[in-house]
Amino acid sequence: MVDKKRFITVFAKEFCKYIIDTKNHSPNEARQEVLTLIIFYALESTQTIFGDKEVLWCRFSMSDNEEYNVKAYLQDIRESKLKRKYNKSGSKSLIEFLLDFSITNRRLNNFLMGDIDQKIKILVGAESEFANDQKKVCRDLLKLCLIDAQLKVMIFGGITKRQLKNWTKSIEATLKHDQHAESEYLILSIPRIKVWLGTHDSKDKPTLRLYTVGNTQKLEDITEDYWPKDCLPKSLSST
Repeated sequence: MVDKKRFITVFAKEFCKYIIDTKNHSPNEARQEVLTLIIFYALESTQTIFGDKEVLWCRFSMSDNEEYNVKAYLQDIRESKLKRKYNKSGSKSLIEFLLDFSITNRRLNNFLMGDIDQKIKILVGAESEFANDQKKVCRDLLKLCLIDAQLKVMIFGGITKRQLKNWTKSIEATLKHDQHAESEYLILSIPRIKVWLGTHDSKDKPTLRLYTVGNTQKLEDITEDYWPKDCLPKSLSST
């Protein structure tokens, strides 16, 4: 069983480190891609909660936006904070497998090289979707429903209080398709960078929402109890 509160604490603190640095460095046009990569880096940092007994392997989608050089920008911020254990043979070791992001107990290359005896386990599987589109979010969530993982994380763009009822209904309907009785979920609705930086000019402001999933596939709001208060900017503190 995954300590979800610890998972969110590690994720939130790493996430906020990068968000703070986007104010002066990130080009507006690239901020959605930057947000996605920040989320993947924050997810990667959670490998520490699984202990040091096993070598864990992370993989995720990489941006190809050369015009804004998003990867180089984030790498400068990131420096050597996280020690990736990727195969040095080339970029293919970074490419996603099945999901947008995953942490496994062993490297896929070992399997491809013929070491098929040790079972590959997905410890964390995550999908992210920032189009404000219920169908796209539920399509990605369905992928999580169909795979076996210790923890499944669905992250999507922040929704407003007005949208909450409809989105909740769609997500709960999708969760009924989960194929694994003991699945553990975290569902995170996370606002775009503008909201975090306080530059969002709409009164109908997207909010930060964090849910776990109960035994009846109903969402349980755990935002207040799980998301660290020091990782919540003033622009979101009243939501």
